[in-house]
Parts: sequence; C-alpha cells; structure tokens
Amino acid sequence: MINLNDLTSPKKVAIVGASNDPSRIGGRPISYMLNSGFAGDIYPVNPKYKIIQGIKSYFSIDQIPTQIDFVVIAVKASLVSDQIKAAAKKGAKTALIFSSGFSETGENGEKLQKELSTIKKETGIRIIGPNCLGIFNSFSNFFPTFSAAFERAKPNPGGVAIVSQSGAYAAHIYMVCHSRGINVGHWITTGNEVDLEVAEIIKLMSENENVSTILAYIESIKDGELMIDALKSARENKKPVIVTKVGSSKIGAQAAISHTASLAGEDAIYDAILKQYGAFRVSSTEEMSDIAIAVQPRIFPIGKKLGLVTVSGGAGILMADEAEVAGLDVSPMPEEAQRSMREIIPFSSPKNPVDTTAQFFNDLSVIPKFTKTMLDIGGYDGIIGFWTSVAGNPTLGKPLLNYLKETMKDYDNRLFMHVLLASEEIRREYESSGFPTFTDPSRAIMAMKAAMFFGNSFNLKNKKELNFKQNNKNKLPLPKNLNEKEVKDFLNKFDIPTTKDSVARNKEDAVSEF
Repeated sequence: MINLNDLTSPKKVAIVGASNDPSRIGGRPISYMLNSGFAGDIYPVNPKYKIIQGIKSYFSIDQIPTQIDFVVIAVKASLVSDQIKAAAKKGAKTALIFSSGFSETGENGEKLQKELSTIKKETGIRIIGPNCLGIFNSFSNFFPTFSAAFERAKPNPGGVAIVSQSGAYAAHIYMVCHSRGINVGHWITTGNEVDLEVAEIIKLMSENENVSTILAYIESIKDGELMIDALKSARENKKPVIVTKVGSSKIGAQAAISHTASLAGEDAIYDAILKQYGAFRVSSTEEMSDIAIAVQPRIFPIGKKLGLVTVSGGAGILMADEAEVAGLDVSPMPEEAQRSMREIIPFSSPKNPVDTTAQFFNDLSVIPKFTKTMLDIGGYDGIIGFWTSVAGNPTLGKPLLNYLKETMKDYDNRLFMHVLLASEEIRREYESSGFPTFTDPSRAIMAMKAAMFFGNSFNLKNKKELNFKQNNKNKLPLPKNLNEKEVKDFLNKFDIPTTKDSVARNKEDAVSEF
C-alpha cells in the first residue's frame, strides 16, 4: 500500500532527459534539489553528457549502478514508455512524467497514454502524470518540478498540502500561499492522471501526519467512490479540504477536455458531494488562501453563532450584513450581557455587533472585558474583531495583542479572528499566536463561515449520510403525510440545510420572532 512518503521522500532519484542548463525543463529539478540540500542521490540520464550540473551522468537508466526509488521523465512522448519499463526494472516505485503529447492531444496521444496504463498494471510502478508540472516535499527538500515559481519563493515546511490537476495553477496557488505566509509542505500536480489521481492524493494527504490542511484544484473526478472515500478520510482525521472545482460552465467544461483530457461532470452533483462529505468549495484563490489562514489555529467552532466586536459602527453593520448572507447566526447579546457592557462603557452599543466606541483608544482593557462577556454570556462560537489600523499602531498594537492572548487562553475551542491593517511582522505575530488576520471584513466573514462549516462537518461522523446509489436496497424510508416542520426535521438529520423556523403558540411568540 503506497503512502505519501513513498511518493515524496525517495532516496535515489533518476532524471531522464536531464539538462546541464538549470533553466531548462530537465535541468530545473536537479538545480532545485542541489540548491535546497536534498539528502538523497541524484542520477542524471542523458547520452549527450558525462557530467550534468557537477554530477556524473549516465547514458541510460540501465547503466545506473544501483537500484532507484523514483524516476523523473522529461523526454518526448514516444520515448516515455521505454523509460518507464527501464525504471521499473531498476526498482523504481514511482515515475513522474513531465512530457506532454498524450491524451490531451487526441487519438495518437491517447494510444501512448494507454501504453502507460498497461505498463503500470504489468510492473506495479505508480505514475504521476503525464503532462504534469511535478511535485515537491519541502520537508525532505525533494523538488522534482520545472516550475519557475520556486526560483522566486523557496517553500518552507508546513502543514498545508496542495494537489492540483493543473500544473501552472498549482504554482499560482502556491505563490499566493507563500505571499500570505502560509507554509506549504507538499505540492503535487497530477496532469492527465493515467494512474494517480487527485482523489487518491487527497486520501494519502489526509493520512499523513505532516499534513493539516488540503487545498485542491479539480477539473473532474474519474472515480467518485474513491473521492468520497478520500473526503471521509479527511473528515475523520479533521483535516480541512478546500476545493476549487472548475468546469461549471459549458465553455469551462470544454476547456477542461483540451487541458488535461478531463471531462467536467455535472456541477450540481459535484457541489452536493463536496458539501455532504465535508469539503468546502471556493470560487477564488484569494478565498482559498483566506480559509487556509482561518484554519491554521486548528480551532473549528461547532455551531454558527458569531459575535462581532468593532471600533467602527459602520464596519459592524457591514459584517452583520455579510454574516446573514453567509448563513451565520448574529443573534444579539442577552440583555444581562448588554447591561454589563454598558456599565463598562455607558455609550457603547453592546447588542451585536458590539461597538466599543472611541473609548477603546483610552482603555484597551475593555477588550478582554467585552470578549469574556461575549463568550461567557453571549455564547458565541466565534468572534471577529474589527480594529482597522489600531492594531498596527506602535503604541496600541502590542498591548492589544497581549490582552487578546491573555483573554483567549481559557477559550481554546472558540475562534477569534481579526480585521486589521498592520505591518507584515505584526500580522505574522497575531497569526503565530492563533489569531487569523484579514484586511477586509467581508473576507473574514467568509473565512469564519468555512471554519464553522468544518467544525460542524467534523462533528457529523456519527450521523447518517445520504446514499446516492440508485437501488432499492439503499432507499431511505420517508414517512408519509409530513407537515412542513416535520419535513425540515427529517432533512436536518442528514445535514441538509433548510430555512430556520420556530413554533409560535400565541401572538406574543409570533411578534417576538421578528
């Protein structure tokens, strides 16, 4: 049984089509690994050279004087099959194919790709690609990729893992993460997926102790059952899966076919499966990176009750509007809590959003007092604070963070996120202290929605799941003659969202609901 380390931590690596030029496709992997301190052995293969980038080169794979674990192939498509056969004879467990010219190009390419599938079945070698940009493991400094992104931004080991059917877009996701200070440990592009596909990679990532969050770019899924199994594994291990699924439009679906020979499936089905099995679908890389930031503290609120505290009444209104659209519960503070807050700041607006007013600037101690009241009495599952440029102020910024750290040490199951404008250094200090930061309040709301989605999803493992298989054995018993509330109660058993309601037994109850 293969695991993620088998794919990404080999000791003996052959590069077929190796180049002495570190800027060429066959030269970049060697250059990256040499410069990063890869501890394994590298065996360049190219009959034109005796030495490549200071390393002895071999005429062919069979001339390598030892068994190998991994082979990178960067030669034209018609030569790939023979190279994989030779690598398998040398003991290679994995073959990574940069080469294009396979099923994405039409009938002839399809034949070549079928040859690869046959070789895989005959030899047992696992294949990544073809037509992919490569992979990396920043824990082991293994960089078999030709992406130019890593010349600009060397990865730092971390819990985020990226898997993508698109190579260039995977590099874009990585660069966005790097710019946000998100450390990426594993990065895998799957290309045409003759063998290893994105669903299996998600499963392997979900089982790896160095992975805490999975970011996935998907054009289509070949094996639906495998994908469901992968998402179940991630949910069981409490690892958020954040997905960009493209091809929802007719034009996008057609582009997916020509890109990696993927057939984009019915979008509504993908959407339903992702939601049911705990993956959060996003529509932009910015949103993906926001959520990756939000889940870094590993705090997943079980509930949707959101408290908002702000130094700006206007920002509070904006966030409340966004939270309602996002389906979050911005219930007002209990009267008892509101009275308590007014005793601290008579002119505050403590309903929710809680407006601290300008008194905040004179006495930062109101923040822990208000926060404790919101958590202890308000019962909010998560809080978003809007501090604008105050957090970046040389005088106020540090004391504010200290107050926040001291306050939240007793609430390890509540997520407190912050909207602030501050230097990179200050933002990183907040985030290293367990406080995700954002510059825009609307983005913070969406990130909180995702964190709460994961919290509720991770808590669902003992609930029944819908079965989409169409056979009599798996049909769900549906009681007859249900009223509206009973239907909603039935759907809620399977975590299918419905409109919120409550029973009003008299006129006063009905009025109090509005």
